[in-house]
Amino acid sequence: MQTTVFVCDDHPIIHVGVRACLKQDEAIRVVGSGAWCDATLQAAANSDPDVLIFDLHQAKEGKARLRHLSSACPKAKLLIFTGDTQLEDTVHALEAGASGLITKWGDPEHLRHAIYRLVRGDNYLEPEVAMQVIEALKNAEVRRRELTSLKLTFREEQVLKCLLKGSTNMQIAEHLEISEKTVKYYVGCLKDKFNAANRLEIVLTAQRYSFA
Repeated sequence: MQTTVFVCDDHPIIHVGVRACLKQDEAIRVVGSGAWCDATLQAAANSDPDVLIFDLHQAKEGKARLRHLSSACPKAKLLIFTGDTQLEDTVHALEAGASGLITKWGDPEHLRHAIYRLVRGDNYLEPEVAMQVIEALKNAEVRRRELTSLKLTFREEQVLKCLLKGSTNMQIAEHLEISEKTVKYYVGCLKDKFNAANRLEIVLTAQRYSFA
């Protein structure tokens, strides 16, 4: 039984290249392709593919497009095929329902391998991309532990969030309905806990911890 594939990409040369690559495998059949538009979305829905290959660059407008694809082709596994491997975009795509991601400069064999993995119910990330994701998760966990070790009080967190917005002591006092003297006290506490010399260092350290 053949695995059916639909390609959604704004570049016609990609359609030709993907077809040529997959043509070598008799177990895979490209059932359609097109640039992102309503007609292509309808064509994808009509062809009901097993795997839908989608250009991540087209997801710049947000997760909505990926959700539209998932809705139009509910049984299809979404495989991101991209020349842009910014980690944030990769994570957003996976969160929005993509099952895999490969790069356009990768080995053609990666494309076939990814398709087979997806139809088996697995996820697939090209090795280099997978390492970036793993490293980011490790760094995020380290920051989470560092932040937890600070043991900020509820009020300190409130003041810190205001500092991250660039609020003055007077603005913080009005927002939290406390005195400026109390604000200065909590700013002092934050300086101690963040080992910071001033408000700017508090903000920079908080941003490193991804507090914002």
